Amino acid sequence: RLEFGAELAKVGVAVFGGNTTEVVALSEDKSAVTTAVAAATTESAETHLAKALDFAKNMLTLGRQDAQSVVLVLLDGPPADMHAAEQIAAELHAHARVVMVPIGAGEDLEATKRLASYPARVNILAVNDFASFEDEIELTRFVAALCPVAEEATNLVRSEERRVGK
Repeated sequence: RLEFGAELAKVGVAVFGGNTTEVVALSEDKSAVTTAVAAATTESAETHLAKALDFAKNMLTLGRQDAQSVVLVLLDGPPADMHAAEQIAAELHAHARVVMVPIGAGEDLEATKRLASYPARVNILAVNDFASFEDEIELTRFVAALCPVAEEATNLVRSEERRVGK
């Protein structure tokens, strides 16, 4: 789905709860990222989002300066530090796109909007549960939403379909 490489996507992953732990540093190695994510666990039910966002901000300093940076946050509970998280998210907005993924129906959408980049309608990608990530349609939706090239290709296909009357 994502193409990894020096001039393509680099992905870094951290898990957060009580602490933030790097699962894999920014990497061009899709296999290493996939393996690390599959083995990732969290040790706390708490959600200290501000620490995680600050960690992501620091991780991005190791990325390509000419690349669009995206911070994708999977959130399955309310942050214990919402005010601090909003401040760090605002700092991140100057350097990266912050995409929030509330998991489950119980998430506070108004609070999530304050964390996501503007416009919220394209930077909040809600899912019902973690199992949703195994659905091909959901994964395609995420790639199209996160990758400007995929989004441009999708729009070109739609334009061509309209042009030929499909």
